[in-house]
Amino acid sequence: MTQETHIEHKSDRLPAPSDADIPEVCHPDTECPFLLFVHANEEWCATIKAVLSATYRLLTAGNGQEAQMQFTEHSIDLIIFRTLPSPTDGLSFCRQIKSQPTTASVPIIILSDKDDANVRTAYYEADADSYLVRPLEMKVLTARIDSLIRINQKRRQPYATKFPSDGDSAPDCTHFIRRVTDIIHTHLDKERFGLETLSSYMHISPSTLHRKVKAQTGLTPLDFIRKVKMKYACIMLSHREQTISEIAYATGFSTPKYFT
Repeated sequence: MTQETHIEHKSDRLPAPSDADIPEVCHPDTECPFLLFVHANEEWCATIKAVLSATYRLLTAGNGQEAQMQFTEHSIDLIIFRTLPSPTDGLSFCRQIKSQPTTASVPIIILSDKDDANVRTAYYEADADSYLVRPLEMKVLTARIDSLIRINQKRRQPYATKFPSDGDSAPDCTHFIRRVTDIIHTHLDKERFGLETLSSYMHISPSTLHRKVKAQTGLTPLDFIRKVKMKYACIMLSHREQTISEIAYATGFSTPKYFT
Protein backbone atom coordinates (compact mmCIF):
# COMPACT_ATOMS: atom_id res chain seq x y z
CA MET A 1 0.00 0.00 0.00
CA THR A 2 1.52 3.36 -0.96
CA GLN A 3 0.54 6.96 -0.54
CA GLU A 4 -1.03 6.76 -4.01
CA THR A 5 -3.69 4.41 -2.62
CA HIS A 6 -7.22 5.37 -3.63
CA ILE A 7 -10.30 4.95 -1.53
CA GLU A 8 -12.65 3.44 -4.08
CA HIS A 9 -16.13 4.76 -4.68
CA LYS A 10 -17.94 1.69 -5.93
CA SER A 11 -18.00 -0.41 -2.78
CA ASP A 12 -16.95 -0.50 0.84
CA ARG A 13 -15.75 -4.06 0.35
CA LEU A 14 -12.08 -3.29 0.02
CA PRO A 15 -9.47 -6.06 0.11
CA ALA A 16 -7.63 -6.19 3.40
CA PRO A 17 -3.96 -5.19 2.97
CA SER A 18 -1.28 -7.85 3.26
CA ASP A 19 1.42 -7.67 5.93
CA ALA A 20 3.86 -6.44 3.30
CA ASP A 21 1.59 -3.47 2.58
CA ILE A 22 1.47 -2.22 6.17
CA PRO A 23 4.23 0.28 7.05
CA GLU A 24 6.07 0.38 10.34
CA VAL A 25 3.65 1.49 13.04
CA CYS A 26 4.21 4.71 14.95
CA HIS A 27 5.52 3.66 18.36
CA PRO A 28 2.90 4.30 21.09
CA ASP A 29 5.44 6.04 23.33
CA THR A 30 6.30 8.70 20.74
CA GLU A 31 4.68 12.11 20.38
CA CYS A 32 2.90 11.17 17.14
CA PRO A 33 -0.54 12.83 16.93
CA PHE A 34 -3.57 10.80 18.00
CA LEU A 35 -6.11 10.28 15.20
CA LEU A 36 -9.57 8.91 15.90
CA PHE A 37 -11.22 7.11 12.97
CA VAL A 38 -14.98 6.75 13.43
CA HIS A 39 -16.41 4.17 11.03
CA ALA A 40 -18.81 1.26 10.69
CA ASN A 41 -16.76 -0.97 8.40
CA GLU A 42 -13.76 -3.08 9.43
CA GLU A 43 -12.30 -3.32 5.93
CA TRP A 44 -12.35 0.44 5.60
CA CYS A 45 -10.56 0.59 8.94
CA ALA A 46 -7.86 -1.81 7.73
CA THR A 47 -7.23 0.29 4.63
CA ILE A 48 -6.98 3.54 6.57
CA LYS A 49 -4.82 2.01 9.29
CA ALA A 50 -2.40 0.45 6.79
CA VAL A 51 -1.45 3.89 5.49
CA LEU A 52 -1.83 6.22 8.47
CA SER A 53 -0.35 4.12 11.29
CA ALA A 54 3.21 4.88 10.15
CA THR A 55 2.79 8.55 10.97
CA TYR A 56 0.03 8.73 13.57
CA ARG A 57 -1.27 6.84 16.58
CA LEU A 58 -4.57 5.63 15.18
CA LEU A 59 -7.57 4.92 17.41
CA THR A 60 -10.88 3.59 16.11
CA ALA A 61 -14.53 3.75 17.11
CA GLY A 62 -17.60 2.17 15.55
CA ASN A 63 -19.97 5.00 16.50
CA GLY A 64 -20.25 8.29 18.35
CA GLN A 65 -20.63 6.67 21.77
CA GLU A 66 -17.41 4.67 21.33
CA ALA A 67 -15.71 7.85 20.11
CA GLN A 68 -16.65 9.65 23.34
CA MET A 69 -15.06 6.82 25.33
CA GLN A 70 -11.80 7.31 23.43
CA PHE A 71 -11.82 10.97 24.44
CA THR A 72 -11.87 9.99 28.11
CA GLU A 73 -8.62 8.05 27.68
CA HIS A 74 -6.65 10.00 25.07
CA SER A 75 -5.88 13.53 23.92
CA ILE A 76 -7.22 13.32 20.36
CA ASP A 77 -5.58 15.60 17.77
CA LEU A 78 -7.96 14.97 14.86
CA ILE A 79 -11.07 12.96 13.95
CA ILE A 80 -11.85 11.25 10.65
CA PHE A 81 -15.55 10.43 10.36
CA ARG A 82 -16.71 7.99 7.66
CA THR A 83 -20.30 8.91 6.89
CA LEU A 84 -23.16 6.44 6.63
CA PRO A 85 -25.67 6.61 3.73
CA SER A 86 -27.72 9.05 5.83
CA PRO A 87 -25.78 12.12 7.03
CA THR A 88 -27.91 12.50 10.17
CA ASP A 89 -25.55 10.59 12.47
CA GLY A 90 -22.51 12.43 11.17
CA LEU A 91 -24.09 15.85 11.60
CA SER A 92 -25.19 14.99 15.13
CA PHE A 93 -21.69 13.75 15.92
CA CYS A 94 -20.07 16.97 14.65
CA ARG A 95 -22.41 19.15 16.67
CA GLN A 96 -21.80 17.11 19.82
CA ILE A 97 -18.01 17.26 19.51
CA LYS A 98 -17.93 20.95 18.67
CA SER A 99 -20.32 21.89 21.50
CA GLN A 100 -18.09 20.52 24.27
CA PRO A 101 -15.34 22.85 25.56
CA THR A 102 -12.80 20.04 25.91
CA THR A 103 -13.28 18.75 22.35
CA ALA A 104 -14.47 21.81 20.39
CA SER A 105 -11.01 22.56 19.01
CA VAL A 106 -10.44 19.04 17.62
CA PRO A 107 -10.56 19.14 13.78
CA ILE A 108 -13.04 16.81 12.05
CA ILE A 109 -12.57 15.43 8.53
CA ILE A 110 -15.66 13.95 6.89
CA LEU A 111 -15.21 11.14 4.34
CA SER A 112 -18.32 10.80 2.19
CA ASP A 113 -19.71 9.14 -0.93
CA LYS A 114 -21.93 12.14 -1.65
CA ASP A 115 -20.60 14.98 -3.77
CA ASP A 116 -23.68 17.01 -2.91
CA ALA A 117 -23.52 20.74 -2.21
CA ASN A 118 -26.40 20.63 0.27
CA VAL A 119 -24.85 17.80 2.29
CA ARG A 120 -21.43 19.47 2.19
CA THR A 121 -22.97 22.75 3.38
CA ALA A 122 -24.82 20.97 6.21
CA TYR A 123 -21.56 19.49 7.50
CA TYR A 124 -19.76 22.82 7.39
CA GLU A 125 -22.67 24.42 9.23
CA ALA A 126 -22.21 21.67 11.86
CA ASP A 127 -18.58 22.91 12.16
CA ALA A 128 -16.84 20.06 10.30
CA ASP A 129 -13.38 21.25 9.24
CA SER A 130 -13.08 19.36 5.98
CA TYR A 131 -15.35 17.35 3.67
CA LEU A 132 -13.67 14.89 1.28
CA VAL A 133 -15.51 12.81 -1.31
CA ARG A 134 -14.52 9.38 -2.58
CA PRO A 135 -12.69 8.39 -4.64
CA LEU A 136 -9.68 10.23 -3.25
CA GLU A 137 -5.95 9.62 -3.04
CA MET A 138 -4.54 8.89 0.38
CA LYS A 139 -1.88 11.56 -0.13
CA VAL A 140 -4.70 14.14 -0.32
CA LEU A 141 -6.12 12.84 2.96
CA THR A 142 -2.75 12.85 4.73
CA ALA A 143 -1.99 16.36 3.46
CA ARG A 144 -5.31 17.58 4.84
CA ILE A 145 -4.66 15.84 8.18
CA ASP A 146 -1.22 17.45 8.50
CA SER A 147 -2.59 20.87 7.56
CA LEU A 148 -5.43 20.80 10.11
CA ILE A 149 -3.13 19.58 12.90
CA ARG A 150 -0.63 22.36 12.16
CA ILE A 151 -3.38 24.99 12.15
CA ASN A 152 -4.74 23.70 15.47
CA GLN A 153 -1.30 23.70 17.05
CA LYS A 154 -0.82 27.34 16.03
CA ARG A 155 -4.14 28.21 17.65
CA ARG A 156 -2.89 26.70 20.91
CA GLN A 157 0.49 28.48 20.90
CA PRO A 158 -0.69 31.68 22.65
CA TYR A 159 -1.40 29.62 25.78
CA ALA A 160 2.29 28.77 25.99
CA THR A 161 3.17 32.41 26.69
CA LYS A 162 -0.06 34.06 27.88
CA PHE A 163 -1.91 33.12 31.05
CA PRO A 164 -4.39 34.89 33.29
CA SER A 165 -2.59 37.14 35.74
CA ASP A 166 -3.26 40.14 37.93
CA GLY A 167 -4.56 42.91 35.71
CA ASP A 168 -4.70 40.62 32.66
CA SER A 169 -8.12 39.26 31.75
CA ALA A 170 -6.77 36.90 29.07
CA PRO A 171 -10.13 36.60 27.27
CA ASP A 172 -9.00 33.63 25.19
CA CYS A 173 -8.62 31.40 28.26
CA THR A 174 -11.45 28.99 28.98
CA HIS A 175 -13.13 28.69 32.37
CA PHE A 176 -11.31 25.39 32.94
CA ILE A 177 -7.88 26.92 32.24
CA ARG A 178 -8.68 29.91 34.43
CA ARG A 179 -9.56 27.59 37.30
CA VAL A 180 -6.36 25.58 36.84
CA THR A 181 -4.32 28.79 36.77
CA ASP A 182 -6.00 30.16 39.88
CA ILE A 183 -5.21 26.96 41.80
CA ILE A 184 -1.56 27.07 40.69
CA HIS A 185 -1.36 30.70 41.79
CA THR A 186 -2.83 29.87 45.20
CA HIS A 187 -0.08 27.28 45.72
CA LEU A 188 2.65 29.17 43.90
CA ASP A 189 5.28 28.70 46.61
CA LYS A 190 4.80 24.92 46.94
CA GLU A 191 7.87 23.14 45.58
CA ARG A 192 6.23 19.74 45.12
CA PHE A 193 3.05 21.01 43.49
CA GLY A 194 2.53 18.69 40.50
CA LEU A 195 0.02 16.66 38.55
CA GLU A 196 -1.35 14.63 41.47
CA THR A 197 -1.83 17.65 43.73
CA LEU A 198 -3.40 19.77 41.02
CA SER A 199 -5.80 17.01 39.98
CA SER A 200 -6.95 16.57 43.59
CA TYR A 201 -7.79 20.29 43.87
CA MET A 202 -9.61 20.12 40.51
CA HIS A 203 -11.52 17.03 41.73
CA ILE A 204 -10.69 15.05 38.59
CA SER A 205 -8.32 12.18 37.88
CA PRO A 206 -4.71 12.90 36.80
CA SER A 207 -5.39 11.31 33.39
CA THR A 208 -8.44 13.51 32.82
CA LEU A 209 -6.51 16.60 33.89
CA HIS A 210 -3.66 15.71 31.54
CA ARG A 211 -6.07 15.18 28.63
CA LYS A 212 -7.97 18.43 29.18
CA VAL A 213 -4.93 20.63 29.73
CA LYS A 214 -3.14 19.15 26.72
CA ALA A 215 -6.24 19.54 24.53
CA GLN A 216 -6.74 23.20 25.45
CA THR A 217 -3.14 24.43 25.70
CA GLY A 218 -0.94 21.99 23.83
CA LEU A 219 1.12 21.59 27.01
CA THR A 220 1.35 18.82 29.59
CA PRO A 221 0.11 19.84 33.07
CA LEU A 222 3.69 19.96 34.42
CA ASP A 223 4.78 22.23 31.55
CA PHE A 224 1.71 24.39 32.12
CA ILE A 225 2.47 24.67 35.86
CA ARG A 226 6.04 25.69 35.06
CA LYS A 227 4.88 28.30 32.52
CA VAL A 228 2.40 29.80 34.98
CA LYS A 229 5.08 29.99 37.67
CA MET A 230 7.45 31.74 35.28
CA LYS A 231 4.70 34.15 34.22
CA TYR A 232 4.19 35.26 37.82
CA ALA A 233 7.95 35.33 38.40
CA CYS A 234 8.30 37.77 35.48
CA ILE A 235 5.63 40.00 37.03
CA MET A 236 7.48 39.96 40.38
CA LEU A 237 10.77 40.77 38.70
CA SER A 238 9.22 43.69 36.85
CA HIS A 239 8.07 45.21 40.15
CA ARG A 240 11.69 45.19 41.45
CA GLU A 241 10.50 44.79 45.04
CA GLN A 242 12.10 41.38 45.79
CA THR A 243 15.46 39.75 45.22
CA ILE A 244 15.86 36.89 42.73
CA SER A 245 16.26 34.46 45.63
CA GLU A 246 13.03 35.66 47.23
CA ILE A 247 11.15 35.31 43.94
CA ALA A 248 12.61 31.84 43.38
CA TYR A 249 11.32 30.57 46.71
CA ALA A 250 8.02 32.43 46.29
CA THR A 251 7.35 30.56 43.03
CA GLY A 252 8.23 27.12 44.38
CA PHE A 253 11.77 26.65 43.08
CA SER A 254 14.04 24.67 45.38
CA THR A 255 17.13 26.79 44.69
CA PRO A 256 17.74 30.28 43.24
CA LYS A 257 20.36 28.75 40.95
CA TYR A 258 17.81 26.46 39.28
CA PHE A 259 15.37 29.35 39.03
CA THR A 260 17.99 31.55 37.37
